[in-house]
Amino acid sequence: MKQAIAIVAGVAMTMAAAIPALAGVVITQQESRQGTPQGGPQQRVQTISVQGKKERIEGSDHAIIIDLDDGQMFYLEPTQKTYVQLPFPPTGPMAQMMARAAGAMNFKKESTTRKIAGYECKDYSATTTSMGGDVSMVDCYSTTAPGSKEYNAFMKIYMDKFKSSGAQPTGDVPEGIPLASDATMKMNKINIPGLSADQQAKLQQMMANRKPITTQTVVTKIVEQKISADQFKVPAGYTKRELPKPGDHGMMGGPKGAPAAAPSAH
Repeated sequence: MKQAIAIVAGVAMTMAAAIPALAGVVITQQESRQGTPQGGPQQRVQTISVQGKKERIEGSDHAIIIDLDDGQMFYLEPTQKTYVQLPFPPTGPMAQMMARAAGAMNFKKESTTRKIAGYECKDYSATTTSMGGDVSMVDCYSTTAPGSKEYNAFMKIYMDKFKSSGAQPTGDVPEGIPLASDATMKMNKINIPGLSADQQAKLQQMMANRKPITTQTVVTKIVEQKISADQFKVPAGYTKRELPKPGDHGMMGGPKGAPAAAPSAH
C-alpha cells in the first residue's frame, strides 16, 4: 500500500513538473494623437504586460498596476517615487471610463482585415459617448497573435469584475488582442453652471469650431514570455500618497488611448 501511494505521489509530482509555468504577454504600442488643446501631433510609446490576473501599463512618466486577485490598482510616478492605491474595480465615472477604455462597447464586426506587426486581425467598429465627446472607433483584434489566449482570459475576468460591481459595461470585448485602434472624438456641448446666456453661446461656438481629436494606436511588438512577479508590485522605496482631488493635474488626467490603454491594450 505504501509503495502504491509513493508511486502515485511520484507520478503526480512528475506531471506537475511537466506543466509549464503560465506565460504572460508583453505588448508594445505606438500612439499618435492630434487635435488636443496642447497641440500636436503628440507621440508616445506604451507597454502593456499581462500575466495571469495581473496587468502593468507603462508609459514614459507613469505606470499602472492592476491586480484582479487582490482587487487593487496602483498608479506609480517613478520620477517622484510615489504611488496612489485604489480599489479595483473603481466606482462612479472612473468605472465607466475604464470599462470603455478596455473596449466594453457595442462592437460590430466588419468585413475588413489587416496585418499588424506580422499578424492578421479583424476590424470591429463602435460608437459611444463619453464625458469628453462623441467617440467613433475601429479596432483590429487578432486571435492568432502571441499571448492572445492569456490576454483574453485576463480581459474576461477584468470585465466580470465591473459587472459584479454594478458598473455595467455597454458591451463585450471582442476575442483576441487589439493590434490597432483608430479613434475620433468630437466635442460635446458643455453646460457650465453660472455662465450667462451670451457666455454659454460663445462656449458652444468655440466647442463646435474645435477640430475632432484623433488617436491612432498600433502594436509594434508583441512577445509571449514569463514576466517577473516584481513587475506587478510597487517598488521598494516608493511613498504612498492620497488620491488627488478632481481637477488636480496628474492622476489619470486623460484617456490613455487603449485605449488605455488600454486600457488596457487600448
